[in-house]
Amino acid sequence: MAQRFGALRLSCASTSLRGQYRTLWDKSEKKHAYPSGLPHIVNYNHVSRTLVSQAQGVAKTAEESGTVAKPIGYPWRIVSAVCVQRFPTLSRQKTPFELEFEEHKDIKRAERSRLSNHELTLLDYARKRAERDKKALAESLDDTQLPPLEGNDEFDELQESREAEVGQFRPAPRETLADLSDDKKSLHRKLDRVLYLLVKKARQEHAWQMPQGGLEKEESLAQAAVRELREECGSGLNVKFLSGAPALYFSYLNPAPSPAGLIGSKVFFIKAQYLSGNVVVDNSELDDYVWVTKDEMKGYVSDEYYKKVAPVLID
Repeated sequence: MAQRFGALRLSCASTSLRGQYRTLWDKSEKKHAYPSGLPHIVNYNHVSRTLVSQAQGVAKTAEESGTVAKPIGYPWRIVSAVCVQRFPTLSRQKTPFELEFEEHKDIKRAERSRLSNHELTLLDYARKRAERDKKALAESLDDTQLPPLEGNDEFDELQESREAEVGQFRPAPRETLADLSDDKKSLHRKLDRVLYLLVKKARQEHAWQMPQGGLEKEESLAQAAVRELREECGSGLNVKFLSGAPALYFSYLNPAPSPAGLIGSKVFFIKAQYLSGNVVVDNSELDDYVWVTKDEMKGYVSDEYYKKVAPVLID
């Protein structure tokens, strides 16, 4: 009964329920109307529960009488897909304009900032050293004949230690071994870009896609997404779902109606953040997988698929 009611919208109840919904809305609006005429917030949960109860009653009556209402539209297969994202671990390399602008900001910041105690001491030391060198030049004296400057050894040692510390620093390379070998199964590549998980099904056409699968009985989109990701990619892939609501939806028609009478599928994408682990291919659910950027995805999925999902992908 639940399956039949979920697949069909009853035309005999459609007009009646819409009219009853309007009546419930009007009653709620009139009951709670403000003097200024602004509409009051209606208790949508009460209205929805009432309409669902009435619709179930209509469906039950149709089942008991042995009559089935004429469907409005066509039945669709509901599919939940998971858009798994590995976010960047490095910042993007700056463009020449960004580098020039950053240098300009540093200069302006230095001009307007107050000097620290260490900088004031260095300026004082430089002034004393200039006076000492001027006196040595005027009187033709060498360093051994001049009195030592106070703090000379202390500041020289400090400067040398800091310069040595800076000189020993070696930043890690931005390109990893996975980048050099173009290993798209590795997550240690394109560290400054967002990577997306694509899986390959055991078929010839439209084999590459994001993990997805149809809803089972009394299953929500979020529950189906969790189950499908575990079934297709294994329990070793750990992700965090960013929302229970889909970020994207699109539909497509089947080449021919299925034995169940379904003419197509409606696919709802739920976003998830990669945490740890990786995909395990068991050759039953999947044949292969890759982690690709938005641009690289074009080489795997169909043009139609890419155009549908591209608006919600981060470059």
